[in-house]
Amino acid sequence: MGYRVIDISGGGELMRHWNRPAWDAMPPKLIDHTALTDIREGVKELRYYREHGSTTPGNSSWQPEAPAAAPAEVGEAATR
Repeated sequence: MGYRVIDISGGGELMRHWNRPAWDAMPPKLIDHTALTDIREGVKELRYYREHGSTTPGNSSWQPEAPAAAPAEVGEAATR
């Protein structure tokens, strides 16, 4: 495949959960709703996510869950 599809709103949701201070500081968008303006605003939004999207430890409201224990293979428990 020679192309990629980028969901800008999905990137925004990640930013909102993983780096809330940067999300809150994001500049407002132009509200023109023409195709060209929407494209330009989307590119600006992606640039902002790229520049401000990384988080530092403790800066995120999201915490990974502990990995679940792997289920035992059939017959494996009987051999131990």
